[in-house]
Amino acid sequence: MKRTTAGQQREYEYNIYKLQCGRPKRYGNELIDAVEFNTELPRTDNGINIANNTRIISKEEMKRGRAVVFTKANEVIQGKIHRKPRPQDNSRIIIKHLVNELEEGEPTLVLQPCQGYHLSEETQTQKAKYNVSGVVKNCITSTDADELNILLITEGCQSSRQSAEKKRRACTKNFPDSLNKYLYENTINKRANNKMELRTSSENDILFNKNIIFAPYTTAQVINDIEIAIEDFNKFEIFTDRSLNKGRKKKATNNPNNSLQTGRMGVGVVLYYTALNQETYSKTIGTRVTGTPSSTRAELWAILLALKVLPFDATATIFSDSQASIQAIKNFKNKRKAIRWKKYKNPYIFQVIIQLIERKKLKVNFVKIKAYSGTLGNDIADKLAKGGATQYEELQINYNLLDRKINYKWDRTVIDLPMKQILKTHSAVHRQMEWACLNRTKDTDWKLSFQLIHGTNLTNLITSDEDHRNRKFGIKLLNNELLTKSLLNERCPDLYTNDTCISCNKCKEDSLHVFICNNFVNTLQKLFINRIIRAVIRIKGEAKQQTITRLITNCSFIKIDILRQAQNYNPNSRFSFIDIIRDLIPKQLKRLLRKVINNIEVKEITKEIFIKLHDTK
Repeated sequence: MKRTTAGQQREYEYNIYKLQCGRPKRYGNELIDAVEFNTELPRTDNGINIANNTRIISKEEMKRGRAVVFTKANEVIQGKIHRKPRPQDNSRIIIKHLVNELEEGEPTLVLQPCQGYHLSEETQTQKAKYNVSGVVKNCITSTDADELNILLITEGCQSSRQSAEKKRRACTKNFPDSLNKYLYENTINKRANNKMELRTSSENDILFNKNIIFAPYTTAQVINDIEIAIEDFNKFEIFTDRSLNKGRKKKATNNPNNSLQTGRMGVGVVLYYTALNQETYSKTIGTRVTGTPSSTRAELWAILLALKVLPFDATATIFSDSQASIQAIKNFKNKRKAIRWKKYKNPYIFQVIIQLIERKKLKVNFVKIKAYSGTLGNDIADKLAKGGATQYEELQINYNLLDRKINYKWDRTVIDLPMKQILKTHSAVHRQMEWACLNRTKDTDWKLSFQLIHGTNLTNLITSDEDHRNRKFGIKLLNNELLTKSLLNERCPDLYTNDTCISCNKCKEDSLHVFICNNFVNTLQKLFINRIIRAVIRIKGEAKQQTITRLITNCSFIKIDILRQAQNYNPNSRFSFIDIIRDLIPKQLKRLLRKVINNIEVKEITKEIFIKLHDTK
């Protein structure tokens, strides 16, 4: 038995691959069964050959020499990619045109370079000795990358005559008639679908522009009148401005009309356009907008309103005095979608602005101008914005039209903030409410306490090292930032292996423990009581000693809270001597001293006593 060599085996496998390459699987099997069993051949209703093996080319497959086929001017063109696509080609692919070789007037599967074609384009190449002009001599054409389909071919060396020299030629796997019918029908269907999609898309864009904003009746009528008046014009100059009225807080009373005022935002827009008679006309609008009061948010609303009234395919230059808004729009447009919603505030307004520009095919140029520089358009927009802020009704975004699966809401109101900012604000408010509701927080005279901690104003021109040290010590003590062993262990665990107090070797050494360790807190308590008694005796004499001693020893703030001393957190804890150690002044001390001395003397004695306690610590 003759054995096959390795070379023969590789040749056999290659031939099998060549036979199977491009062969349709399911349709091929159906066709074989139909011929073998003499049944009806499988065909499509529209006559398109479903066994055709062309397909849309991918970006990775766009290489030099790749065989492709496409339609141009209702003609099917075969060829090879002439060169690798370049950035300056703007998605245009250069194709070397190939045609079917004719034999006895009939086209064959063999492809050869085209020698001339009415759709041929002149293409430059590198100059050489054989090509001084630098122009490609073969027939060259081009098309968009989206129009290309892969053309399956086989390449081999062959000749039309037995004695002639064999040349490397490409053979297509599709007969010309089959290829023409397939691509022609496919192109017609594709164009019909594109027209239908374009019509549907245009209708959707019009509905989006019409319904993206909820406006009160009077404002909606003004917007509609402006849109009708400028729909036949194409170029505009627009000035936008905002007005932010945060409102003044009033004292809460039983009168419901005297409640706290909320901030208001107003926007103003001025549009200039030139008619055929070279006369310049203008349209203006001023209104109130919804949302959390913010200067950037109000300016974005003004830009959104200007884009909403513009006609489709318009060119506009928008003048704004807010560089932050202009830069934010540019950055939001260039960032990925996930980053947009995580990072930026006002993401809904940004999304509406970007969609209006894209859906209406607007060409917008943003220009920064100086505020209150005497520019007429900007001054008019500013007056319109101030007048709009006084209106009762306001504009709102129709969030149902936005491409968002989830909207962030609080109390049935959409929050135009990223989720990270919402959670941060909620946590901060929750912590502030918990802290404000603590009993010891309510019992603290914060105004007098901060006057004692800071000593002098931060803006004071006269400073000293002593004032600096006292201020630093007081702030660190209040915020548990003294350089204790627990803090050192947290920052440098390799150097400070534990946080146990080196004096008692029992408890954790923190900003409070250094004053209560080894009963030092009792010493501070006795000194504090004695100083209050001596200060009152110095002013009122010995007659008030018994009274002030009785009052001061029976009050709750002078007692040492054992649980607080053990570092156990209890929100129901009252003000105790532990808080006095932290330089906090109780309101009860002020009320107690008023029973014996006047207000001015109370303030002087309180400062004197706490300064001495501060020096003792």
